[in-house]
Amino acid sequence: MNISVKNLSKSYIKNNREIQVIKDFTYFFNSGNMYLLNGESGIGKTTLLTLLGLLQKEDKGEILFDGKIVNNLSNDKKCSIRRKHIGIVFQDLFCLCLLKLWQLVGN
Repeated sequence: MNISVKNLSKSYIKNNREIQVIKDFTYFFNSGNMYLLNGESGIGKTTLLTLLGLLQKEDKGEILFDGKIVNNLSNDKKCSIRRKHIGIVFQDLFCLCLLKLWQLVGN
């Protein structure tokens, strides 16, 4: 599956300040290739993975799987895509705080 993102942006509010972790990111990930996310703590690596994994909502931009926009799908459809096509192993178990188990694996 080819994955592409167009003008993807995500920010958080911390101490009444907006922190922009991803700003207008555009990239095409070719199917079958391996990619490395490397960098300092807090620069958006995990945020990008949760966005690509459809676990988190972007502020703006598009996420496309094989040319089809997927970030505006219903939660049920996103869950189906995760179950069939996405595998992410996080270094921390934080994702269980974001979603209930049934949201990760489906009904």
